[in-house]
Amino acid sequence: MVEVEASPPDLNDKASSPHHTMIMVPTEGEFAMGKRKDQGISEPEGSRKKKKKQVATPRPACSWVHFSRDFIKEYSATHPESSGLKAATKAASDAWKLMGPEEKAKYTTRAREVWDKYLSSAPARAPKPRRQTKLVTRCSPGRLLNVLQRLTPDQKEAVKSMGFGNILGLRCRTLRRSLCLWLLERFNTVRRSLEICGERIPLTPRDVELVMGLPASGKDVVNSGSDELILQLRKRYNATNRGISVRLLEERLAAPEAGEDFKRSFVLYVMGTLLCPTARLDVSPSFLHFLTNMDVLHQYNWGKFLLDRLVREISRFRQGKQRAVGGCLLFLQVTVNDVKYPSLFYLISA
Repeated sequence: MVEVEASPPDLNDKASSPHHTMIMVPTEGEFAMGKRKDQGISEPEGSRKKKKKQVATPRPACSWVHFSRDFIKEYSATHPESSGLKAATKAASDAWKLMGPEEKAKYTTRAREVWDKYLSSAPARAPKPRRQTKLVTRCSPGRLLNVLQRLTPDQKEAVKSMGFGNILGLRCRTLRRSLCLWLLERFNTVRRSLEICGERIPLTPRDVELVMGLPASGKDVVNSGSDELILQLRKRYNATNRGISVRLLEERLAAPEAGEDFKRSFVLYVMGTLLCPTARLDVSPSFLHFLTNMDVLHQYNWGKFLLDRLVREISRFRQGKQRAVGGCLLFLQVTVNDVKYPSLFYLISA
């Protein structure tokens, strides 16, 4: 209600009241509400309440979580004097780092079964819309090519002995960033396939072998373990929490020696600039775990490792967790443009 002063009384009129008169006038909102009540229209109950957000199905736990649950339960029972969950979790972390792949297989299998069940029942999540129009990536074949051109004959033989000989034949210097960004928008991380023009193009480690020349069979590449095993290597490469400097690796590769230090530096450099770059500028120090024994490097399944890392990096990018895209985008470009869909470049350009 709004108070409105009425017109003043006529002083010549004796019947007029000598004081002012106040009139209560309803506001527009009150008038409209009264009109709805007269028409029998009522506001729905709970219209002013905030809508509850729909809670998405939680993602399944990884193998480490399955292990830690069992370990903490047993640890708490056998160590009643422990100082709570923090000490039990620390003990579980130390035990997990000391375990080998065979000991972890039990929990890895359990996590995979739960994950497969989740994928078959849960609806596919719609990717978050991204306004990014330019591709940001650390995958730099041109930078690697400059290093390859300066290698000595002995260094090239050392590269071939590790199973990376086909990398020496790299001729592509640049990425077609517009094409790669277009492919990322059509990459299905669950099915590991590209969905283009109604056609599904699955990608497998065998494709990595055909395109990149890396073996797609052998032992799995494990880039985790006890930090004590790589402590000396971290010091040798000045590894920080951010990673290993790419420039430091370039300086080491400029030396003419072709021994074990060269091999390790070369693999780190190839991983950080082409095969498995992360969203950061530096090389991940976790790669040092599979470089402790350089004699078995040719026995690893590099095709599977490269594809797993690529899918992981694309997933993190599409979920909005990082602005830059990691992984070997050159593999996507060459696979689709030259191998499985050679007419794609002309289709996009048209």
